[in-house]
Amino acid sequence: MSANLTHQQRQEIDAAIIAGQKIQAIKALRDATGAHLLTAKQVVEAREAELRQSSPEKFAAAKGIGCITSIVVMLSIAVPLVLCICKAGGLW
Repeated sequence: MSANLTHQQRQEIDAAIIAGQKIQAIKALRDATGAHLLTAKQVVEAREAELRQSSPEKFAAAKGIGCITSIVVMLSIAVPLVLCICKAGGLW
């Protein structure tokens, strides 16, 4: 990654990459360095590859949290919708 980043900026970018927020990581890198979009994208993707190789467990853990969140969100939408349909159809 770019040499003119502070430790805190590197940590912020790495955290965004691990959380699957690549766009946020690119934005943070551009804000910190003034890099062009394509350059920042390439740097972030290279850093993602490094992190996936050196710390694959961090990506597996972050992915699991996202799946649980997705399931909760889907259920919070689906259950009231099904109840509404059942009430409207006289099934309740």
